[in-house]
Amino acid sequence: MQQSKKKKDDTSLHTFFLHHDAVSDMQLVGDTLYSGSYDCSVCKIDLQRGLVVNTFHGNDSPVHCVRESEGMLFVGNEDATITILDTKGVEEMKTLAGHRGAVTAIFPDENTLYTGARDGVIRVWDLRMHKCLKKIKVHTDPITSIHYLNGSIITSSWDGCIYIHKEGEEGKRLSMA
Repeated sequence: MQQSKKKKDDTSLHTFFLHHDAVSDMQLVGDTLYSGSYDCSVCKIDLQRGLVVNTFHGNDSPVHCVRESEGMLFVGNEDATITILDTKGVEEMKTLAGHRGAVTAIFPDENTLYTGARDGVIRVWDLRMHKCLKKIKVHTDPITSIHYLNGSIITSSWDGCIYIHKEGEEGKRLSMA
């Protein structure tokens, strides 16, 4: 893993050759970039200095998504697990299991983690107890994105739908008429 040398006509600031397979996701947090790859690794990059700070190779499963929050990095894996890493040293803190397909979407919110997977299921996790509080089957195909806002879980999927689930109410499926 190395930073490339600039070509004469290259206008980019930095080009990193960090992974040995496709980069599946990345998240920018201030001057730090986290990247996940199908090569089963996660990299932490200091963009200000143009340096790779850490690389994590703990799980032998391709990475589908990465999300940082409050000093923790949440990694969604092909083996249906979520790896929780400490962002300071990029060391494994905990692994959550429960989905029946690759974890493809993650949204952390304070002490709660919302995840979506190829199984079409939303899981709601308590990060203090590291356990699943709720699972909601909403999509017939893999979930591609998940967000949480004002008491609502919002997901999108390969099935062409956006699903909004308000806590304590029936969910609403939005699709073309």
